[in-house]
Amino acid sequence: MPNRQPEVAERPETPRNLGSANLAWPIKGGAFAVAGDTTVATGSSAANDLTLSAYTEGVRYRPSLHLAGLRPFGQVFVGVAHSSGSLVKTANSANSNAPAAFAANLGGGLDLRAGHRLSFRLIEVDYLLTPFDNGSNNHQNNVRIGAGVVFRF
Repeated sequence: MPNRQPEVAERPETPRNLGSANLAWPIKGGAFAVAGDTTVATGSSAANDLTLSAYTEGVRYRPSLHLAGLRPFGQVFVGVAHSSGSLVKTANSANSNAPAAFAANLGGGLDLRAGHRLSFRLIEVDYLLTPFDNGSNNHQNNVRIGAGVVFRF
């Protein structure tokens, strides 16, 4: 059976563009939530491009700390990652699922509550592990650092 994992030929030279969204549903009691994360990162050089998409789900924990509106959290997610672009080479290009692999996402952050339905995510740091065939150690270590806005419905 041929190897159907993608092979990353080289790294992109220019900065990455990244977009991310997550959704959480609190579990009774409020400290834990079922959550999911979608991330898309792109990079390119003069002749090559690479897009990595990750779709993960798991658990988020928010300890009950009284820190003047500051709400820390930690999360553990697992799911699937997909790679595409000129840097992805597969043994069977007719197999559209070849560039898909397991993904694990571990991280946390700090939110500042601005109102009943609005918070500002001051920082979020996540580690994303993917095991795509890269001709070396067959895993990628990705760190994502971000900030944003949190809406509660």
